[in-house]
Amino acid sequence: MNTLITLLVKYFYSYYRKKLIGTRFGNYLSNLSRSKGYFQEHLVKIAKDSQKNNFIVQTETNTLSDISVPGFYLTPLIKFNINQNFSKEPHINILLPSVRKCHMSGGPNTALIIAAMLAERGWNIRLIATDAPAKGEENLLYGHIDNLIKRKVKRSSISIIDGFDRSKKIDIDINDFFFATAWWTAVIAQDVMDKMAYKKFIYLIQDYEPILHNGSSFHALANETYSFPHIPIINTKLLFSYLVENKIGLFADQSFQKDAVVFEPAIDQKFFFAEKKSKSKHNLLFYARPNAASRNLFEIGAAALQLLAKNGLVDSNAWNFWAVGEDIADLDLGNDMVLKTIPWLDFADYAKQVRQSDIFLSLMYSPHPSYPPLEMAASGNFAVTNSFSRKLMVS
Repeated sequence: MNTLITLLVKYFYSYYRKKLIGTRFGNYLSNLSRSKGYFQEHLVKIAKDSQKNNFIVQTETNTLSDISVPGFYLTPLIKFNINQNFSKEPHINILLPSVRKCHMSGGPNTALIIAAMLAERGWNIRLIATDAPAKGEENLLYGHIDNLIKRKVKRSSISIIDGFDRSKKIDIDINDFFFATAWWTAVIAQDVMDKMAYKKFIYLIQDYEPILHNGSSFHALANETYSFPHIPIINTKLLFSYLVENKIGLFADQSFQKDAVVFEPAIDQKFFFAEKKSKSKHNLLFYARPNAASRNLFEIGAAALQLLAKNGLVDSNAWNFWAVGEDIADLDLGNDMVLKTIPWLDFADYAKQVRQSDIFLSLMYSPHPSYPPLEMAASGNFAVTNSFSRKLMVS
């Protein structure tokens, strides 16, 4: 048993020295291990001595790529075939969980708009789908990007790569850039950084994503991505302020903060504007995503609607209650009121539904305001949301 423990300490220490030392997650593991007595000083000394004597062979088995513990990765890493010669026309490899039109929403759409704008400025773009097949989606996606930017996207500068099949390597050049759009794609980018000419990846941060997971390995790994060397592009000053004030990863460093790119989301006023309601009954929309996104606080929102109905605060003959965002079963609210699901709508129909509604209950347990409340307010209607840290009021 002692021999087994010693070997484990040796290999953990090698990985810790290469990937975790100096990081928040690394410090946490180190302190926890010592406080619990998992790694005793004499064992750590053995690990150090073995490294000095080259006892541990430095091979690919000591990299992130070799970890096969079930549940360690949210998505498997991608294998890249790296051309060692500098390309005259390097690419920006944008890692997107999916490029399927049916998966598009505010976050992915923002990444696609940035990709299109970079292509228009002369950059070559690879859109690499990491978590859903991309085959057969090319025409739909190009058309979708056309609609987002209100002009024809430069197709010759944007290629769509299916990274879903992990048995196939993706060809890239050593002087390419990587662009992560979600925390698990940041892990994919970081895994290849030591083989690239440029050691930082671009990180589009649109939420504090550890919130996506309960206290867990995924929560810790998501938080650790903010300590990876990266160039941050952050969606909203609210989110940026949260990362800085809570000293999340590299955002604790003032020099790093100064180099961050921060932008505010734009609401398309061709879709979201005040218009006369055409229906006799009032409409309340509820952004309900109990399975897709627990941070949208479905249970709290549903409970609030039930109290509203059962306490007789609304007239069932005057109000409709609609759930949008996910296909869920109808929910009895009491007093002859039912929350009914609206089938998935395309963007134009969704915008029309927002304009024709009176109240949008859209909760988000996050420092980011999310898009629905902003879209509802732009349509001249009431948006009801929650506070979180600095997110106190949307005006």
